[in-house]
Amino acid sequence: MYKTSDLWAALSDASGKDVENDMATWTKKIGYPIITVEEHGSKLHLTQNRYLRTADVKPEEDETLWPIFLGLRTKSGVAENLTFKTRDTTINLDDPEFYKLNANHTGVYRTLYPPERLAKLGQAADLLSVEDRAGLLGDAGALATSGYQKTSSLLDLLVGLKNEKEYIVWTEIASRIGSIKAAWLFEPKEVFKGFKKFQKDLFAPIAHEIGWDFKPEDSDILKQLKALTFGQAGYGGDEQVVAAAKEMFKKFADGDADAINPNIRSSVYHIVLQHGDNNGEKEVCSARSHKWPP
Repeated sequence: MYKTSDLWAALSDASGKDVENDMATWTKKIGYPIITVEEHGSKLHLTQNRYLRTADVKPEEDETLWPIFLGLRTKSGVAENLTFKTRDTTINLDDPEFYKLNANHTGVYRTLYPPERLAKLGQAADLLSVEDRAGLLGDAGALATSGYQKTSSLLDLLVGLKNEKEYIVWTEIASRIGSIKAAWLFEPKEVFKGFKKFQKDLFAPIAHEIGWDFKPEDSDILKQLKALTFGQAGYGGDEQVVAAAKEMFKKFADGDADAINPNIRSSVYHIVLQHGDNNGEKEVCSARSHKWPP
């Protein structure tokens, strides 16, 4: 009977690399690392520590040193062979203006960049793959939530990605927006109002660009993107989207079963509830009690 170690041994033989020892750390130790990046001119100083969502790792919980495959992306391409297995290391950059660790987000670790670098990466979105952009948002959101970095750094990244076109990245943006709104629910009204405007300013341009009319020739991905951006722009208070949602709902309440496309039905209800009057709330509750049209 074969064992896992046999697979690692075979991969080691085939690749000429010490896969067996490297994988032993990943499979036998709990957790995964966070890589903290410090910039010193053309040099990057990288430090690995165990990542915890609570950001309160005790010394005895931070003894593992993982083999890190950096996947350094620069304007010259991706350096696949850069690795380190120590607590920290220093690498040299030919051009410090642009770089990103964990190219295509294939490595199992979080990357904590300096705030200025995170903003620059958002502005350099055209040099990043879809996986890079989505991964950056995932890391930045998790690190802000756990307290490793400030929420303002995440917001700067979101602003940099405002011209995004890919659905998967917009879902990440929406997820980060939702997490911040949940955390700021009891902040002063002016703060929450300002953040809703931030949400509107992010989503309204693409919502207006691609529209919310669903056509037979639309791909499934485009339909999902239309639904997502319509809802997010409306939750942020975009006037055109709110007006469209109210108009659709009025027609639906007056008996037009096809007035609201199923892809945005829940968004329309949410927007009408959020921006309507008490009568609108009663109508939404009444409509939701009926069976959906076939």
